[in-house]
Amino acid sequence: MAARRPSWGGTRAQRLPALALLAMLCALLPLVPAVSSVATGATQVAPTRPAATWPHPLLKTAEATLTVTPSTAIEGERVRFTVQAATTFRRPGRIEYRAGGSWRTARNFTMPPSGTTRVVLAIEARHAWRAVLPARTTRDGHRHPALVTARRSVVVVAPTSVLTVSATLAEVRNTPARPGRTATLHRSVDDGPFVPWGTPRSEEDDGTASWPIEPPADGHTYRYRVISDAYHGAPALESEVAVAVPPTPTASASPSVSASPSVSVSP
Repeated sequence: MAARRPSWGGTRAQRLPALALLAMLCALLPLVPAVSSVATGATQVAPTRPAATWPHPLLKTAEATLTVTPSTAIEGERVRFTVQAATTFRRPGRIEYRAGGSWRTARNFTMPPSGTTRVVLAIEARHAWRAVLPARTTRDGHRHPALVTARRSVVVVAPTSVLTVSATLAEVRNTPARPGRTATLHRSVDDGPFVPWGTPRSEEDDGTASWPIEPPADGHTYRYRVISDAYHGAPALESEVAVAVPPTPTASASPSVSASPSVSVSP
């Protein structure tokens, strides 16, 4: 007896839509990512982000850092804030300062994919500072938490400029030091007007600059002062006046007097 063929039920016209749906599902099967390999048994998972760029290569122990240069500023001076964050995409951020018991926004910025950005601000008073990158959801649906740096303080000080002169040397010391700032020596003779003297100097790392000077001529008085240029928003700095004292004349040696020769008296 011949084997009986299974019955699918329904007419041919009724079976056609079901067959079309089955063919469509079979066509979509290659697009589903494989989660396991039959041949080797190894599990394969599609990466969500490049492993080489996460976390940010510049950061070792923190997700975000803030560096302030210089940390001791003159009123009105421009200070550089450098923010580094563990990110590989553009995200908004802001520099905040602490005042009145709350944090206030000083400047908004956009962090580039490199993870490093710099913001320059003029400092007027002493505050604590921090950088904030709000939480953000990327296009792939990944939720990145907010990043907040540790606070940094910027101390605002009044600058000083002290000038000392000798018979042959004038030296100024500025505090705080600003290496590379131009300083110019001025001289006045006998209470006359101050005029530039010598060549302008660049301030050294310790805040000093020096010039060779001439000893005052007989009967004249030389007065000196130094003006240091405005620097990164801080105003020009002027030293107090220093007076060069004429060299003390060396006293001439008095002629030597020979002792009387001894005389012997014979009895």
